[in-house]
Order: sequence, then structure tokens, then C-alpha cells
Amino acid sequence: MKILFCFQHACPGCHSRGFPVLRYLHHHLAGSGIGFAAIQTVFEDFKDNTVDKLGINQQRYDLAIPFGHDIALEGEAYPSFMQDYRSAGTPWFTIIDVDNQVIFADFGIDPRRFIAALGHESVSFDID
Repeated sequence: MKILFCFQHACPGCHSRGFPVLRYLHHHLAGSGIGFAAIQTVFEDFKDNTVDKLGINQQRYDLAIPFGHDIALEGEAYPSFMQDYRSAGTPWFTIIDVDNQVIFADFGIDPRRFIAALGHESVSFDID
């Protein structure tokens, strides 16, 4: 299973909700065989959502996962991830199962319910 998190550095919701949820999921599921990655899908605020912001966010949220940067190709309106996986903006979570099928794609996910659905025990950990 893979958990992919799409964000933009200049997205307030990514910082107030998205990254805290990603940290929570990673904290509880790291080492369980689930892969994690964060992708900056840049579709606006091009001056602020630059590749140099990847390391800043990785350090800020203490996430030892791959971070990538996806911008639209010339002539395209949206980055390739947004087009290929039909994401609608940021923050966006896409979960892909072991058969490489998208089983979840939306702006938010309830991390405690997701962890419980996987059969993992959730312990107290502040999401904020």
C-alpha cells in the first residue's frame, strides 16, 4: 500500500490539516510496509511553490519520506499527478492498494478511522 500526499507550500490547508494528518499516519504506520511520499503539485502560486520548499517542509514536519515536485508540462494546465490521478487540489491524499488500485482519493482523511480499518492500534498522538 502507498499513501501519497499532494501539497503546495503556499497552501494554508496543507499546513493546518494536511501535513499534521500525514505526520500522524506516518508516525503510526512507519515500518508496517506502507510506503509514503509527498508531492508538491504546483498549479498556482508558482513563485511560492518552488522546488526549494521541499526540504523546508520535510524538515518542518519531521518526515523521513520522499518529497517530489510536479509542475505542469508546457501546454498543460495541471501537473501530471493531478491529471493522471484526477486530484482536485491540495491538500490531497491518494491511497493505492497492493494491487496498484486507487482505493481512496480526497482532500482529507480521518487518520484514526483509517488506521483502525487497517487493524492497527491507534495510540494517543496530537494531530496538530
